[in-house]
Parts: sequence; C-alpha cells; structure tokens
Amino acid sequence: MHRTAAVLALGLVALAPGAGWTQGEHRHRPATESPDPSEFQVNSYSPGNQGAPASAYRPSHMEGFPYLVVWASEGQDGSGLGIYGRALGPGGFGEIRANTYTTGNQDEPSVAMDNSGNFVVVWSSPQDGSGRGVFGQRFAPNGTPVGPEFRVNSFTTGDQYQATVAQDSTTGNYLVVWNSVGQDGDGHGVFGQRYSAVGVPLGGEFRVNTYTTGAQYRAALPADNFGSFVVAWQDGAAPGGGSPGRGIFAQRYDASSGVPLGPEFQANSYTTGFHGSPAVSRWAGGLFVVVWHSDGQDGSGLGVFGQRYSNTGAPFGSEFRVNTYTTGNQGYPAAANDGVGCVLVGWESDGQEGSGPGVFAQLYYLGNFPPQHPEWQFNTYTAGSQSRTSIMGGQWGYVVTWQSEGQDGSGYGVYARGETHAIPVELMQFQVE
Repeated sequence: MHRTAAVLALGLVALAPGAGWTQGEHRHRPATESPDPSEFQVNSYSPGNQGAPASAYRPSHMEGFPYLVVWASEGQDGSGLGIYGRALGPGGFGEIRANTYTTGNQDEPSVAMDNSGNFVVVWSSPQDGSGRGVFGQRFAPNGTPVGPEFRVNSFTTGDQYQATVAQDSTTGNYLVVWNSVGQDGDGHGVFGQRYSAVGVPLGGEFRVNTYTTGAQYRAALPADNFGSFVVAWQDGAAPGGGSPGRGIFAQRYDASSGVPLGPEFQANSYTTGFHGSPAVSRWAGGLFVVVWHSDGQDGSGLGVFGQRYSNTGAPFGSEFRVNTYTTGNQGYPAAANDGVGCVLVGWESDGQEGSGPGVFAQLYYLGNFPPQHPEWQFNTYTAGSQSRTSIMGGQWGYVVTWQSEGQDGSGYGVYARGETHAIPVELMQFQVE
C-alpha cells in the first residue's frame, strides 16, 4: 500500500482523574501572528522532490518565530537526499541545511523545539559504519548550528533508522527514539537516548519494548516531554509484510530519571487484523491520546482509531474512530494539541477528494467528546497525491504540513496551512494548571 499521511484533527481529551483545572484567561496571539489560513509552499528549492516533512512549535513564543518545518530534499546537498528546514512566522529564517555529512541519503527527519527557540533535528544516514544510523544537530533560535553533528545510536550493527525527537519545552532536555534491527535479539526493536539541554547524554542507550519477539518499530513521541514521556510503537511483522502482529503498544517514563512508569501496555482494544503507524499527543497535566490506523475495523480498508488516557496511564473512555468518511483507506495519522483545550489529529484519505490521497482533519474540544464539527479537508490543491502529514499546535491554533505531488512544478514539494480555532465561550475561561 502507498504510504501517505493525511491530516486529521482529533479531539480534545476529556477531563481525566487527577487533572487540575483553574479559571483563567484563554490568551490568543495577535492576528498578525496567527497561522496562515491559506495553503502555502514551505520549500524554496524545488528541483526534484522535497517531502517527508516534520514540524515543531514553540509552546511559549511571545517573541520570535512560533513554528518550524524540516524535510528531506533531493539533490540539494549534492548527493542524494539532504535535510533542510525553515522557521515560519515573525522572526523566522529561510532554508538551512541540517546535515553536515552529505554522502548518500540523509532522510526521515524529525525536529523538536523548546520555549526559547532552541531546536534539535534528527535523521537517518548511512555513516555509522554499518547500514544506517541516527544522527542529529542542535541549533540556536537563529538557525545557527550549536556544536557539531552527532551520532545518537551507540549500537551500530545493522540499521538504526526512523528516529523521532521530543523536547521538554521548559528545561530543554530532549529524547530521541528509533528503530534498531537485531539489537533486541529478534527482528526490530525500539531504543532511545535521553539528552540534557546542552547535548550531553543522560544515561546510556535503552530499550523501550519489553516484549521482543518479532518486530517492534515505527516509534512515536508526543511533541513535549513535560515531566514524563510516552513512547508508542507498532508490534507486527517486519516492514514489508508478514503476519498482522499484536497491535499498538506504549510505555510511560519519568522524564527526569528515565525510569519506566508501570509496564508496557496495549492501546488498541480491537485486535483483529493489522494496526500500525501510531502517533501520540500529550498535555502538561499528564493526559494523553494515542491514535493509529486499523485495517478493516471501519468496514473498508484502513481507518483511524484512538484511545484517551488519564495522567496515571489508565484508559479514559473507550477506543474511538476518528474518520467519518470510511470508503477506501484513511491512515497514517498525526496528532498535536494546543496546550489549553484542543487536539488535532490528521490522516490521509484515499479518494475522498476525488484525486488520490488528500489531507483531512477533525477537531475536538477538551471535555466535549465526540467532535463538534464535520471532518474537513486541509489541502486545496487536489491533483496528484497529498500525503505524509505533520501537525504542530499552540495557543494560536495549528499548522499542518504535507508533501504534495506536482504542485511546485517538480516532483513533490512541502506545503502547509494554518488553522485558528474558535474556543466556545464556556471553555475560554478554563486553562490547565
């Protein structure tokens, strides 16, 4: 199946046990700093393909740019794919290259940012001496590299790839997780490494999955660690085929010590068939939601499903379906929240727009489930394929990015669209403690 990702806005997690709430003012950014409601191109360099975007937001950005996007660009660094990025909004900067080593392909980027605008980019590269490895680069808020490019994985045999990074917005500490082939003794496993804000490793590389039979891969993190973090992954056959596997699993950790909080747990309740491509969104109070795609559960191909959790890791409510339109495949979800009352989940939907996959979304308000509005389409350009969605969110709303086929005149390009959201009056007086 063609791997694409469309955008879905998934909802606001309802109040969970232990969540604290207090009356206060819901602050909105000035209109000049609101997300752009029209679709726009992110990449300036357009020959060949630019795609696989990842994005990050600054949770507190009273000054400086609010969000940035990174992507893989074909031919721009002189050899295969390279990693490029751009900061959008007031105080932003133009395209920069993240990778110093340029031989072969540097791809599968991920990015995270703290409150001050410092950010970290990670990617896969064939430079650790054995297959692919995970590499990264720290940056100052103006896009200047801080220190040299570094290798994340300690174990270098075989392939380490498909990394994702999350950063504590307050302390600047960050976490990288990735897939490693053969390291856990049987197929793929999920491994991680914690870092301080200045790039010093905190402890050693660690294994995330407890169950090691078969393949555990495609790890996902929420954008912000806060005081604890959640890693989700899919358990199944090795990439490329095989049995459906066990489903979507996750593990909670204490961010300061790296100690697991309880055992790994299964997110999907419906276990028939294949479940894959998880995404996670988490609030400062500890509430979180895991979303994924499930084959055949909505009656036709892939559908997007999710499960909400309290700040103790206990399921909150039952498993739910995100997509309303169910014909064909709706899959590869992304998720982000605004920190004060909403969550956006995105996915790709095949055929819904009339021409290949498109980017769709659904929005929920915290404490008000199911959603209040119909799902809607983010991409306005519909020729070809729009896929590989990424979402970033803040108090000003959301920015959704994706790769679009043929729109910039040469292969794929990276596009984005912002969306402010109207918080109901009765919810505007509440904010998370």
